[in-house]
Amino acid sequence: MGNKGYRNGLECRNSGQKKTCSDYLTTICVFYPQSFYLFSFFTIFKIEIYEKLIQKKVATLHKHLNFRFRSYY
Repeated sequence: MGNKGYRNGLECRNSGQKKTCSDYLTTICVFYPQSFYLFSFFTIFKIEIYEKLIQKKVATLHKHLNFRFRSYY
């Protein structure tokens, strides 16, 4: 049901007809929430990956620092 409204909106856009208010509403109600959820999911996923990478880099940095301090003192 949701995809039907989105497809109709695409057909209207491609054929160059004037979009009616209902077409805009179906496009907004169907397409935008889906894209928002996808976007937020991917953003959270990327942030988690970056956090893991940063933690690894910080851990290796601490190891190097500890090694340097031990070798100096």
